Amino acid sequence: MKKILLAVFALALLLIPGSVLATEFITKDDSYNLKSSDVVEDDIYIFTGNATVDGTVKGDLFVFGGNIDISGTIEGDLWIFGGQVDFSGKAMDDLRSGAGNIVISGEVLDDVVVGAGTLVVKEGATIGGDLTAGSGAVSIAGSVNSVLLGVGDLSLADSANVSGDVTYYSDTDATVEDGAIYGSIGRKVVESKEKRDASNLFLGSAFVKVGSIVAMFLMLLIIMTLFPKKSKELSDRYLDNFGMNILWGLVAAVMIPVASVILLISLIFIPFGAFGLLVYPIFLFIARILAIFGLGLYIQNLINKDKKETHLPVVAMLIGLILVNVFTFIPVIGWFINMILYLAGAGVIAVEVARFLSVRKKKKNL
Repeated sequence: MKKILLAVFALALLLIPGSVLATEFITKDDSYNLKSSDVVEDDIYIFTGNATVDGTVKGDLFVFGGNIDISGTIEGDLWIFGGQVDFSGKAMDDLRSGAGNIVISGEVLDDVVVGAGTLVVKEGATIGGDLTAGSGAVSIAGSVNSVLLGVGDLSLADSANVSGDVTYYSDTDATVEDGAIYGSIGRKVVESKEKRDASNLFLGSAFVKVGSIVAMFLMLLIIMTLFPKKSKELSDRYLDNFGMNILWGLVAAVMIPVASVILLISLIFIPFGAFGLLVYPIFLFIARILAIFGLGLYIQNLINKDKKETHLPVVAMLIGLILVNVFTFIPVIGWFINMILYLAGAGVIAVEVARFLSVRKKKKNL
């Protein structure tokens, strides 16, 4: 049995890209600075309060923080999530970002996908691919291949140079200064009947969504009441080793179904395989709960840095629950954020189970 499990574990590792295993994870409470002389050879994931990247990253760069300033060179994809994002560097692949305010003054060789309160593409900035964004206000003064927007207010400065078309969904006309260059520009408006149908659909889905959030809130409240210390303990572990939790969560998320299927195929261990497949949805559900707890506690700690809680605050749980559900409304980027959060929760479970088995084995050997 032990040999079979070891073989399954090895197979699961083979299914994980080598780049993931070589990835560098950095978590800092206050700030992180990659100096201009620094070179990172692989992918790097940064989770911090404020981040400054002046150096070179030869792989992908993922940054999650408050104020983010990137002036270095990123040879892979660039993912940025923060409150204020300033990009003045060079991205040799795609740039994807979700933030309150985003300013692009550098060079992106491929596509840019953005969800933000405001987006500014400054004069001198270059986007070699397409710009796709959903934003309250968008200002373009640089060079872009083509533009597709869902926007409140759009303005093209006299220095704007769009080689393709500008298509935007808005209730107001764009402000276009004399001298702006573009292929064609077109505003699309949702017709009134479509608006009503969309509104009814939104209200119906919103009702279901609110109901599920309330149900989840009550369930989380019960868990916190029954297991107050354990909830806080696991939430602390979630934050303390966030990067490694993601890695172990990925291993567990791949290994459990693969191991279960192999055990089912072996015929001899069918009950174990069936048990693994039955446990897997529960495993993912608990991972989601820990993601909510951990995210909420992180935000709570940022708000009350000096206050040490012995139990997980209800407010923290509520914050985490709201944020996780808000992320589901952000296309692609929101899904990616939740996936990272859930994998970290899965990693906590995997480590906790490993510790439990280790302790049990030691007791048995005594």
